[in-house]
Amino acid sequence: TWMKGAQIVTNTAGLLGTQGVPSINNFPPSGGLSGNCWTDTNNNLWYFHSWGDLWKYSITTNEWTWMKGLGVAVGQNAVYGTMGVPNIANTPGNHSENKCAWTDEFNNLWLYNDGNVWKYEITTNMWTWMKGPGAGVNVPNYGVLGVPAMTNQPGITQSWDFWKDKNNKFYIGFTAYNSSALWKYDPLTNMWTWLSGTSVIASGNASNFNSQCVASTDRNPGKRIESRGAQYIDKNLCNDFLWFSGGQNFGKFNDLWVYQPLQNTWTWVAGDSIPGTLGSYGIQGVPSATNVLPCRTGHIMWVDSLQQVWIFGGLAKGGTSRANDLWRFTPDYACIGFTVDTFVLMPPLDTVLCKTESTIMPLDTSYSISVSPAIYFTANADTSVITFTPPVTTTYTVTASKLSNNCPVSKSIVFTIIVNDYPMPAFTDATICEGENHRIVLDTSYQFTFTPNAIQYAAGDSNAIFDPAITTTYTVTATKNGCPVLSNANFTIILMPNPIASFAVSPNVVEIIDPTFNLINQSQYASNYQWMVNNTLIDTNKNISYVSADTGKVCFTLYAYNQLGCVDSFTNCGYVLPDYSVFIPTVFSPNGDGLNDVFKVVGKNIKVKWFSIYNRWGQEVFWTDDIAIGWDGKFKGVDADMGVYFYLVEYCNVFGQGFTKKGDVSLVR
Repeated sequence: TWMKGAQIVTNTAGLLGTQGVPSINNFPPSGGLSGNCWTDTNNNLWYFHSWGDLWKYSITTNEWTWMKGLGVAVGQNAVYGTMGVPNIANTPGNHSENKCAWTDEFNNLWLYNDGNVWKYEITTNMWTWMKGPGAGVNVPNYGVLGVPAMTNQPGITQSWDFWKDKNNKFYIGFTAYNSSALWKYDPLTNMWTWLSGTSVIASGNASNFNSQCVASTDRNPGKRIESRGAQYIDKNLCNDFLWFSGGQNFGKFNDLWVYQPLQNTWTWVAGDSIPGTLGSYGIQGVPSATNVLPCRTGHIMWVDSLQQVWIFGGLAKGGTSRANDLWRFTPDYACIGFTVDTFVLMPPLDTVLCKTESTIMPLDTSYSISVSPAIYFTANADTSVITFTPPVTTTYTVTASKLSNNCPVSKSIVFTIIVNDYPMPAFTDATICEGENHRIVLDTSYQFTFTPNAIQYAAGDSNAIFDPAITTTYTVTATKNGCPVLSNANFTIILMPNPIASFAVSPNVVEIIDPTFNLINQSQYASNYQWMVNNTLIDTNKNISYVSADTGKVCFTLYAYNQLGCVDSFTNCGYVLPDYSVFIPTVFSPNGDGLNDVFKVVGKNIKVKWFSIYNRWGQEVFWTDDIAIGWDGKFKGVDADMGVYFYLVEYCNVFGQGFTKKGDVSLVR
């Protein structure tokens, strides 16, 4: 994948941007035969350009950042400052044909250049001159073989091979000036140690192959140029394996060596002891003991976790042809003293649990096991199975350790056991009217069971419907993602009686002269009311009085509501009588003068049912049911005696409502 930079092959000046500021447009100037590189512990890529500029590339953002330097093509001289003291102005300056760089365990970048050791602290963006002659003459000082000293100094600079062991020590060796020396630098003590090879810079090979697969301090690849070194750092190994291959000295080599720092031994592992081997490719992808790597120099080299060596390209065979062939060498592990431990720590069989569930982790009983945190697990007697029962989500680190060929081997695995402890959703009480249903909205990620049952619910439904006949308390149990919810819930549906609307009209018959009805509320289970006449709201009080504007039948409707708004209605009617009058004289004189000669009922809008008159002895002297007829003062055709007589009349209004009236009348002549 072409990630960044101009798509041209000519030299480009790059785009510096603003120092310290990443940009999608930035990219470094083109590089030649020089340049150092690192990968920091945060997976950022760093590049020290031969001009003296330091760059950072972020893989996640695909952006370059110009971090340090003057940003000019020439003239960037080193600024040393004070040895061991970081300073923002310090810089290693420009360099040529130098590729010795390390990243330490604290994420600092280290550089060996022109005999000087430099450290760059990413957090402060400052270089520190750690060791070396500075701007002075770079004179090697070997000291005593195998003995570190403050005065030791590798000296010769170009084309070193370089390594770093698992203990954070740095190694360089085999320079362009035919040095066979191997050096170790300890960042903690700031001292160099001459480990192997000669201190004499001279022509000749000076290698000591002897026999393959024999580790010894007297063996050495000898003086080389453009050889390559690589290693895979595995902190579980007792020893590091620093690999070395090829290069040239009066011819190109195809040999493979391994250096073990702890023992300070070299082992000739494979390849020829004489230069110029043309090689034998065999069949691509098929390993064979007869396959031979062609000799080469200036190639690329890697080592994987199984100590397999990978070699790509370089100047191969007998001439100067540029190769792009890729080879893999699988060593005899007994030859290099490497033990392959095939044991793999596997996480528990199930790492997603319901609360109170457990999961097991099978183990190799040849290992000692430690678990962190040391809670919520048990091991059986032979430690072949660990049973985890965490009550909450817990991240564990399990470490398996043993001695393998007297080498402590330790393997760790980190895993998280997710414990699904789902809370019971909240359920609230409800009040409904008789005959109604109650609907509850549900979380569809749960499966519920209701006791007593809902009238409508199936797993996955978003609603449940209930229709209790009486006030009922329900119990809820649930599961989610196959896990039971450990707590139950309860809720009560309270059944409120429906309102019963009723009222009395008093009086139920009124006259238009006083057309007032009293409406007496007799409703039950109600708290709010609406009084309606002819579909028109007239009042909301409990008891009311109503004055009618018209005669005739007046019907009232009461709507009675309870607190939930449930409603009942009741209709009752009253009557408004038109204006009527009844007049009965108290004296009459039947003397024929045309004035008050007849005693009768005088009325309006009434009908006489009967009208009787009695003398003092209780004899009925007159009776009629016709309002137009009156008593003429005679009894049995003879003038009745003057005196007081008594009357009794029954009449009704136009709605048929009956009334009775009695009194006395005086007869005079």
